[in-house]
Amino acid sequence: FELNNDTGYWKFSAASIFVDYFEYTGIEWSGELTRENIEKLMSVTQAGNLMPDSDYRWLDKYKAEVADSVIDKLWNYAKSVDISKMSEFIIAVADNIFRFDQLNEQALYLKCKAYQASGRHSSAKKTFDLFSDGYMEVYGKKFPFSFMELLEKDFRED
Repeated sequence: FELNNDTGYWKFSAASIFVDYFEYTGIEWSGELTRENIEKLMSVTQAGNLMPDSDYRWLDKYKAEVADSVIDKLWNYAKSVDISKMSEFIIAVADNIFRFDQLNEQALYLKCKAYQASGRHSSAKKTFDLFSDGYMEVYGKKFPFSFMELLEKDFRED
């Protein structure tokens, strides 16, 4: 970028600036959630909340709306596919949801089911245990489902 004062006025010019919010709003949603759009969304939000270095109160509302929208889009896509056929991608989707909400039960369900479907049972249990510890730390009470109850419950129907 360039900042100059050639004409007596400050002028800012840039060839290319990445603004995650503009990238987010530029993703086309035709009403159907496609893997291509979900991959674009995950690429833009891989760092978590949009504009993480911008800490202005007036911006909080927009950041929260974007976070909710991202979580909803990722969840709606994930619950529409066969987890056993896309386990690695579903783990990535769950991780992306966790970037916005570390105690998201839907993301826990997705990640544990995907690990289980890919035969990585100890990874599923470890994910559950870490989540449960975080839940206890934040809420001061035990997570309401056991590991087996979580795997048996179909959160996609809720």
